[in-house]
Amino acid sequence: MLTRQYVRLEGSDAPVDDEPTEPDQSWTRDSTYTLSLMLLVSTLYVFSDISRYLACLKLLSQIICREHYLEHDDPSVASASSSLSEDMCAVPAVQQRLAHISGNMLSLGAALNFIFTIPYGLMLDRLSERLVIALNVTGFVCSSAWLVVIFWFSSLFPVEAAVVAPIFSAIGGGYSVFDSVTMVIVVRHVPKKHRSLCFGFFLAAALLTQAVSLSLTGSLLEGGYLFTPILLNFPLGILAVLLVAMMPSGAQSMRSMTAGRALITWPLLRQEIKSTVTATGGLVSDPRGLGLLLVVPLAKMADPLTEVILLYVQKRFGNSFAYVS
Repeated sequence: MLTRQYVRLEGSDAPVDDEPTEPDQSWTRDSTYTLSLMLLVSTLYVFSDISRYLACLKLLSQIICREHYLEHDDPSVASASSSLSEDMCAVPAVQQRLAHISGNMLSLGAALNFIFTIPYGLMLDRLSERLVIALNVTGFVCSSAWLVVIFWFSSLFPVEAAVVAPIFSAIGGGYSVFDSVTMVIVVRHVPKKHRSLCFGFFLAAALLTQAVSLSLTGSLLEGGYLFTPILLNFPLGILAVLLVAMMPSGAQSMRSMTAGRALITWPLLRQEIKSTVTATGGLVSDPRGLGLLLVVPLAKMADPLTEVILLYVQKRFGNSFAYVS
């Protein structure tokens, strides 16, 4: 989550004349305007994603820690209205439960993102990019709302209920679909010779946003504003949807170019699966391709490990949450 990766949506085996045409080899006013808005939307999305993740960890830690002391050691301390100190929450029982809940949440989110990438990839020809992005942001906001309800009413709901928050990624497909559609918009509006530069610019903006979000969110959490980073997702989400609505309607041209195609049916899905299997077989037959396939799961396994390490660095080196973030 802290390191985002862009996934390209595979197209179908439709005839060449059904494929979208290459954009003009020159910048246009609409292209520049659309890319500027998309960059702002992407920045808001990355900022909200990182801040929500850190706030979720902190709130989970506080709730689990409070329940631990309420059941075992000092009910008077657990019932206090102020936040518990980080030293009190560094006990193994609290950290182990926190790691299990956060790990299950990450695993469910990754699985659902993988599942929803396929249907949304097939439906992209029937839906506009603007609609998919708006749905995606809506699903993200709904997921944040679920976390707020679970954490705010922690005395009514078990904290484990936070694990199902990624289910709302069914609305829009989650961050993998968001990144993929972002790349589709870039490809359709940027001249071919400038695409690599534009991709790099989007990635640099995402990395810079991550750094700012980590610092700002850590400071808010250290100041005791535990719910503020998640609550900020609601105005930021509304702003992102408004920016998407401001994009030129020409971004919906994909539907008009594919109006003659049949709706998504089992034969079309079977054709997509067959095409994917054929492409995978060709990739495996190449030693370099096989090596790439072996490296990808190892890299994806390291990503959640890096995030789990965040839970233990505080205890090991005695640093504050803001400093570790």
